[in-house]
Amino acid sequence: MKKKKTICIIGSEKNDEVTLIKQKMTDKGTAPVIFDFSEFPDKYRIEIRNGNYIINGVDISEIDGAYINSFVIKPFTFKKYLDDWDRGEHEFMKYQVIERENTSFKYSLIYFLISRGALVINHPQTYLYHAMKAYEYFLLKESELRFPDSISSNDPEKLKLFIKTHSGEVLYKANVGGYLHTTLINAKIIDEIKESLGVRPVMLQEYIPGYNIRCYILGDQFLCAGKILQKEEYVDSRMGFKSIELIEIPKEIRKKILHITKLQGLIFSGVDLMFDETNKKYYLLECNSSPMFYNFEKHTKVPISLKLAECFK
Repeated sequence: MKKKKTICIIGSEKNDEVTLIKQKMTDKGTAPVIFDFSEFPDKYRIEIRNGNYIINGVDISEIDGAYINSFVIKPFTFKKYLDDWDRGEHEFMKYQVIERENTSFKYSLIYFLISRGALVINHPQTYLYHAMKAYEYFLLKESELRFPDSISSNDPEKLKLFIKTHSGEVLYKANVGGYLHTTLINAKIIDEIKESLGVRPVMLQEYIPGYNIRCYILGDQFLCAGKILQKEEYVDSRMGFKSIELIEIPKEIRKKILHITKLQGLIFSGVDLMFDETNKKYYLLECNSSPMFYNFEKHTKVPISLKLAECFK
C-alpha cells in the first residue's frame, strides 16, 4: 500500500481555516499534522541534532509539504505594568529575546522543509511584502495594471500638496499591512499629526471611487473573483462587510494579475482590485501573501480549501 503523504499545517487549531483545510486534506488521502504554535514551546518537545529535526516525535524529514496559516506570534502588553514601568521595560526586553529565539526556530523549520524539496504554501519570505508596503507598491507600480498614485513621506508640505493634487481627499494607509484600517482624510489632518511625522513617515494614496474585488490565485490558476458588498460609509473592504458576489473579470486583467503574483513569487495569493464604475477601469491595490479565505468560501461556495488540499495530494 502506498504511504500517505504527511502535510504540516501551521496555525491555531481553533482557526476555522485550519479546521477546514485539515478536513479537505484528509478527504484527499493525505495525513495532515497541525503545529499550533500558540502552544509553543511549552507543549512541544524539540530535538535538532546531526541533521535530524524532530518535533513531538514527528520527523520533519518525512513531511511532504506545509500550509502556513499563521505562526501565532505572542503579543506583549504593558497594561499590567502601569504602576511599575521599570519592571515593564525589563519584562518587555525579556519578551523580545524569547520571541526572537522562538521565531528563529519556527523559520528554521520552514527553511528545513524547503531545503528538502517540500512544497510550502505561504512561505515566510513573502511576508516581507506585507511588512514593507512601500516596496510592494514599487513592485505593483511596475505591473501592467493601473495602480493608484501613492506617497510615503514625513514632509507635511509634500503630503498636503499630494492631497491638493487629488481633489482634497485621499486615503490614509499603513506602511505595514494589516494593523491599521484605511480612512479618508483631508489636508487638515496633516496639521493634527504633524508632531508624529517627526518619528515616522505616513502613507497616502489616491482615492478611487468604486467597489473592491478580491481575486484568489493558486499557482498558475486564477480561481475566482468576488465583488465585496459593504456599507457605503466605509472605504476599507474589511469594514462594514455585508456579503460577496462572484463576478467575471476580463481575460486580459486575469493575465496581468497572474503575472504580478508570479513576479512576487506567490503560490497562493488574494489580490485586491478596485473597479472605477464611472470610467470602467480596474486598479490594482495589493497582493496578499497569506490571504484568509474562510469567509469568502462560506459566502460564494468556491472550494478554495479543496484546491489548496489538492496541491499536496
